[in-house]
Amino acid sequence: MGRQSKLEREKRKKKEAVPRSGRLYLINGTLNRLNHSISAVLAYLDKRLAVSTIIDLEDINAFVKDIIKLRHLPEMQPDPSQLRQQLRYCMTLAQNHGKPLLFSRLSRISGIVSNHIRPAASHQDKRTLVHRLNLACSHHRSLAELLDGYPIDSDAPLGTLFNPRIIERTRDFHFGPRTMKNTILTDTRSRSDPRDFVCDEEAGFYRVPVTESVIFFAKDKDGKVGAELIVLRDVFGDSSPERDKLLEWYQHTIEHACAERRDVRPNHPGHMAQVGYNAGPFHARVFGTAKSYTKNLDEETRTEHDLDAIAAITILWALAKALAPADITEAIEKTLADSGMPRIATRDVPPGTGYRIILDGQTYLFPFFDRSPPEGYLTIDYSASLHTDPAYVPGACAISLNVGRKVDAPEHTSSPAVSAPSMRSRLRSGAEKGKGSSSPSLDPSVDNPALWPAAGGGNFVDMSLRVVVEQATGTLFIFDPTHKHGTTRLCGAHNYTASFTFSQRIMEAFEKAKLGAQIEAGKGAGDGNFDFANV
Repeated sequence: MGRQSKLEREKRKKKEAVPRSGRLYLINGTLNRLNHSISAVLAYLDKRLAVSTIIDLEDINAFVKDIIKLRHLPEMQPDPSQLRQQLRYCMTLAQNHGKPLLFSRLSRISGIVSNHIRPAASHQDKRTLVHRLNLACSHHRSLAELLDGYPIDSDAPLGTLFNPRIIERTRDFHFGPRTMKNTILTDTRSRSDPRDFVCDEEAGFYRVPVTESVIFFAKDKDGKVGAELIVLRDVFGDSSPERDKLLEWYQHTIEHACAERRDVRPNHPGHMAQVGYNAGPFHARVFGTAKSYTKNLDEETRTEHDLDAIAAITILWALAKALAPADITEAIEKTLADSGMPRIATRDVPPGTGYRIILDGQTYLFPFFDRSPPEGYLTIDYSASLHTDPAYVPGACAISLNVGRKVDAPEHTSSPAVSAPSMRSRLRSGAEKGKGSSSPSLDPSVDNPALWPAAGGGNFVDMSLRVVVEQATGTLFIFDPTHKHGTTRLCGAHNYTASFTFSQRIMEAFEKAKLGAQIEAGKGAGDGNFDFANV
């Protein structure tokens, strides 16, 4: 103990021997050396990447050794991970100093290193993948063509992906519960909770079975036709090695996202992670990329996981462009172009084109494909009570894809995932029931799993259209988020989904940003199904 005290005294004496002004000089000297190092690296990058082309790993090794020397780091023989680390440093410098061309060239070099670690898929490999997964279908039709009897494949059975059933259905805006707040949707009556609203055939709902692809449309007062709800099944085709690998990759990506990123609906069942742009918290609307990570990850890991998340949302966009009625995606494209709204990006992956996926250790890179719209969500076991989402794209525009579903047997699940009502809500509902009856209300948590739907819950509901979409792996559906919608209680079901929407709040923040307000990262999420503590 005494020895430690002596060492501490000696350190204190040495520190006090340096005048305060001298200590400040040492700090300033360190900062000056750091700034000089950054300037030297940027100057070297401008010169080196302007006069020669780096095309192989040997060139990159020499290039990175020069960077290490300019940064005054210990000399080393770079391995692939160190190469990527130094390249990420250079890319960050280029991004922070407003050098997009330099960033692009460094990204290409980083891609060479990645290909050395994970071999890149050939052009033929990529063609095979996109065709087998229906990502390259170039025969999509407008809604008018579909109504005239011209599906993508007239020989396909009616009600399948390339020949969907077409149904005219008018909305009934007076249908459903009188209030949205605290209304929980359910497929069956398995408990006594007064908040539950049963969505079955007896109540007047059309239930879309897991085998049926269908497009619901309606005509306005002028006779103009518009899509109300689109349900497409088996969008990745029949079972194949490519389909199985992609679904496994999707589920892995969503699991990572939900484990590492903030839950933007923490009081709801399941987990919803946001990727891309948002409008910041409700008390401070600022347009920018979401601060979504809750774990302290290094930049390289964040970038890799961001690239996965961007790919997950962009593949959904590719499917919609390939398979949905052309009117839908054209309206989205026009709105994005007219407003100048950027495509999806993150704090570690700047705006641009292209995406990449890694299947079985092989990298499939699609550098020129337009990325998805800017606001993406990845969810596990999520269930939403009845709500609406104000949107800046008119009509059916919110797109969701189920990439994994399983249902637990009732005996293996004590109760479905559902948020518990607050004590105030329980007391209020009990008091209301007691007005006309002397019998006390039952505890809403008392549930009978034997009465759960055999195929599980977690199904999508469009309330005024009176339609329930039974969830299944490989189901893509497009709906109008401004109308009342939600998800039925899970009742043992587990869903993995990727989706994007167009929150009006984000457009408002973007318009303010265009007028000169600051654009930065924020913790908020989109509009719509706000977190009520008692939902």
